[in-house]
Order: sequence, then C-alpha cells, then structure tokens
Amino acid sequence: MACARGPRRRAQDCGTLGRSFSLDNVAVLLGETPARLLPDVEAALGADLLVATPESLTFDRELVWRALAESVPRPARQALHRQIGQLLPDQGGPVTEAARHLVSAGRPASPRPAGPGGQRGPILPGRGPAQPGTRSPPPRR
Repeated sequence: MACARGPRRRAQDCGTLGRSFSLDNVAVLLGETPARLLPDVEAALGADLLVATPESLTFDRELVWRALAESVPRPARQALHRQIGQLLPDQGGPVTEAARHLVSAGRPASPRPAGPGGQRGPILPGRGPAQPGTRSPPPRR
C-alpha cells in the first residue's frame, strides 16, 4: 500500500489493483520499494484489512475492498487502471489481468488528435474528419 499521501490513499490504490494484489505490483505502481511499503502493509494486516496468502495480499472483506476502490474518483480510478494495465506486462504479469485493467480504464487518456483546421469528428474513409453538419456517405453496395 503506498502513495505519498498516506495509508488511506495507499489502500485505495491497492483496491484499484483488485481484491488480491502483489506487493511488487503496488511498489511499481507507486514508484516505491516493497521495503518502504512494509509498515503500511503490516498496519493493514494488524487491522485485519488484509490477509496474506503465499502469492498475494488480499482484502479480507469484499465490502471493504469495494468501498476503498470505489472511493477513488472515477477519472483517477480509470487512470490507475490504465497505468496498471500498461505496467503488468512489463513486470511479467498475466496478460489477462492487464487486459482486465485496460478494459476497466475505458477509452484512452488522450483524445484522438484534431484533424485539419482543428476539427474533431469521425474519420470518413478517404475524406478525413467529418465536418460539423455533414453526414456520412451511404454505404457502398
């Protein structure tokens, strides 16, 4: 559990990783070392918020995990999911878990670049961005 803003914020970040998570993934996500996170982990274990399994740390109660994860504002939660989804493969994590986080992140963080003249709109085949007030051509048969 770790973020410079304290144990509650760290617990929220851990909750975003999922009900079960590895200390290594938390450390990478937060730019910390596992050793620096140990005091918070020990406090969470002592408070019966987390339980240790051979492979991971797990929130003891699903309700607590959900409350922590959902207390993170949605845009921040999506950004964390995106970051986790990008970090996991780099750390040798399961691709399926990375994909789950990327799906939870929703659409990409940066919008599609503006087309000529700064317009944004759907790309029409062979025409570039649609102009406001224009319609797509009828489908070819």
